[in-house]
Amino acid sequence: MGYTDREQKIIDHAYKKVRALFEAYPAPAHGLDHAERVAHWAKQIAIAEGEDVFMSELSAIMHDVGRASEFHDNPEKKRHHELSYDLLRVWFREDEVLKSLPDEAKMEILYGVRWHWNDVADDYMSAIILRDADKLDVFGQSGIKRLQEFCAFHPTLDIDTDLRFRYHCYYFVRTPKARGLIEKHKMMEPIDAYFQQRNRSAIVPCEL
Repeated sequence: MGYTDREQKIIDHAYKKVRALFEAYPAPAHGLDHAERVAHWAKQIAIAEGEDVFMSELSAIMHDVGRASEFHDNPEKKRHHELSYDLLRVWFREDEVLKSLPDEAKMEILYGVRWHWNDVADDYMSAIILRDADKLDVFGQSGIKRLQEFCAFHPTLDIDTDLRFRYHCYYFVRTPKARGLIEKHKMMEPIDAYFQQRNRSAIVPCEL
């Protein structure tokens, strides 16, 4: 599956812009490597499901740009998805390459990014694909590593609560391709093992 020259220019520009952003403002467990993995998964899912690959990949690479300011410059204490939405609106107005996108494409991306945490935000297939691709990166060994990194950085988060959230994510995976990738790569096995280990180690003898 190939992009047109125009689409490839936009994709390449988005990757470059996101890379520069996270180099300047690192985001624990949600930086460039996460964005690139989500974009990789989104592209695979869209191809397999016969959906718009360009919109899926573009939404995915930019979905967490708000993480760059979440812990660096966020006086209003906004959630990262709202910060991503705010920043993309600026990019769509001011960036010469991104503002060339049709308005309907911009609206689709804004919807998917703003609601990528919401499992019933289904107005666009690209939004569903983005959510599935984002979920894939909470599973497997990389998911465990990201869980530990983020909870270590964010002391108000409880690692066991966040671990249980992985099962919520698994329940809401929607596309057959994403389900197949989870099974193919045995992504739930490290989550199950870590869940068992942490919960068994918490059990101590009871006393009267």
